[in-house]
Amino acid sequence: MQVRLFPSGRVHSAYLDMVKYPPKGIEYVGDFSYAVGTSVDFFGKGTAAYAADMLGLPYVFPVKSNHLVHSCQKLLSTEANYVIDIEHGNPFMGAANIHKHNYPHFRWITKYLLNKSNCKMLMPWTNIAKEAFELNFSFLGKDFMNDKLTVVYPATYPFYGKITRFIDFTFIFVAGRSFFAKGGVATLEAFKKLIINVPDAKLLVVGATPDHIKMRYADVEGVTFYSHIDRDILMGIIAKCHCLLLPSMGDTFGMIIIEAKAREVPAIIVDSFSAKEIVEHNVTGMLVDPDKNVIPWFDDKGRKRLNKTVFHEQFEKYTPSHEHVMKLFNTMYKMARSKNSAILMGENAKREVDVGRFSIEERNRKLKEIYEAAE
Repeated sequence: MQVRLFPSGRVHSAYLDMVKYPPKGIEYVGDFSYAVGTSVDFFGKGTAAYAADMLGLPYVFPVKSNHLVHSCQKLLSTEANYVIDIEHGNPFMGAANIHKHNYPHFRWITKYLLNKSNCKMLMPWTNIAKEAFELNFSFLGKDFMNDKLTVVYPATYPFYGKITRFIDFTFIFVAGRSFFAKGGVATLEAFKKLIINVPDAKLLVVGATPDHIKMRYADVEGVTFYSHIDRDILMGIIAKCHCLLLPSMGDTFGMIIIEAKAREVPAIIVDSFSAKEIVEHNVTGMLVDPDKNVIPWFDDKGRKRLNKTVFHEQFEKYTPSHEHVMKLFNTMYKMARSKNSAILMGENAKREVDVGRFSIEERNRKLKEIYEAAE
């Protein structure tokens, strides 16, 4: 059975792993490679996106296909049968106008397309994303939610290579293109305190770190900055580290956390949005409270509270709160001072990828059932 993944081309690692390790008997149609960003950006920032945001219209993509379509978070106008996965509770709205679900014309168009018989299933990545969707799209009705909404967690393939850690306890922070939103400043401030108490600790900072930040922390012992590392090489480096740091203020999932889990690397992340579904505190990693100096992208119900521009603008004059830095420092200190606990958390984390909710087997079982019912 062939399934068209839309859009194809450069895609988020969640989809790349799906293409590499599909359900048995399923072949994904398209030409795929890894993108640092997400395929959600496919709609672009051009005239069409601007007009849709100004008019309060959903992002709708026309698609022709002879196969069942797996839509990557896109609302489609198509005659083909299709399913949609959704990462958060504000799909089809874009990042500039997050209140479109309150507009009558947005509701009418969305309801019309989603209720068509060829739209077979919506697959939120997490339970909190499902709950947020149910709140934002309550106009679809309870019958729709019961019939066309089911959670399918992303997955990554288990890592079977030999794991040899760095000698010194090493944290890795992967910023990607969003150094500030990912919690980069708080991470460096906390590590600056940590190195005084744990002199042999190390911190690897990977991604688009601004030059003035590199200069500010150039004298902090144990910190190494990498502007970019090829994905395959990065995965190998993560496998040598002891703990992933991602105190992000805006992530809705954080695929890098799952990829670290596969390599027995626990994570320290901020307790927001789907964090509790991804990291179980003191079992597969550790959670820290969000920074009170930041208005988080999502509220406690998993719904966006700021558009993308406003969310990022607050970091232009951002200083992490002392309370947040100390909580992050204390959590890092506990992790670094107890290698045995970190090892145990890593083993628990890997188990979730091998046979648990983030396993290829579990994801493929659900996808195969959904595809066969939708064909």
